[in-house]
Amino acid sequence: MDFMSKIAIFMLMLESTCSIDIVDDYKLNLTSSGPAVRGSFIDFQAQLYLGASKTPTKDEELFRYDWRDSVYLLTESQHANFNTSYKPCFDSLVEPRTYSMRVSVYDAKKKSIFVPVTRKDIDFTITSTLNGNLKHNQTVHRGLRASNNTFSTGKPVHFTANLTDIFILPPTFTYKWLKDGEEYAASNVNNISLTFEKTGKHVVRLDVVSTGIPVDCRGDEYLDSLKGSFKTEIILKGIFIH
Repeated sequence: MDFMSKIAIFMLMLESTCSIDIVDDYKLNLTSSGPAVRGSFIDFQAQLYLGASKTPTKDEELFRYDWRDSVYLLTESQHANFNTSYKPCFDSLVEPRTYSMRVSVYDAKKKSIFVPVTRKDIDFTITSTLNGNLKHNQTVHRGLRASNNTFSTGKPVHFTANLTDIFILPPTFTYKWLKDGEEYAASNVNNISLTFEKTGKHVVRLDVVSTGIPVDCRGDEYLDSLKGSFKTEIILKGIFIH
């Protein structure tokens, strides 16, 4: 190999090495729908901004997004503009714990060369139980100083289960409502209205269990029932004056 050939190879190696550096002032915002129970999907959202001003990049710019999670250690690539989404399945055999998703973004306008733009990691949690919360409201004037968990005695307080896991086929559930530690009702309906006569703090708990044979996001049957327990504390005061 002559001297000029060695120089040419050296320059190619140098160019390849330099290409791993972040070359543009882009910022990446990542969000996810997690936590998620094992066997469900998580919806990840990525939005690319130019510089600290967080002005969205132009529509005509094209990027390659490489998604790599620490569960399966596989990379999924997609081409998009300044925002995109990715909804992977984490099957029912995944160990419940916290993992991370790394998103690497490349400038793909030149099809033969992908120039690194930015990258970012986001943590997400796979759980062994269902995820969600209890929402509550009351259709009576609560006064300007009442907090969002303070209600009037003698009037129904409406509770609704808000389950946030994303399934390939929504399972059916049994909802068991407990009022101050005592079982109040059980049904296949995700809401209930409760009336409290005593002032002070009250605790409402909901236990949710799947019925039938639920399937995970890969279409495989769960080995066990899906379960979740949700609790909220509310404060009851005398009926507010309208």
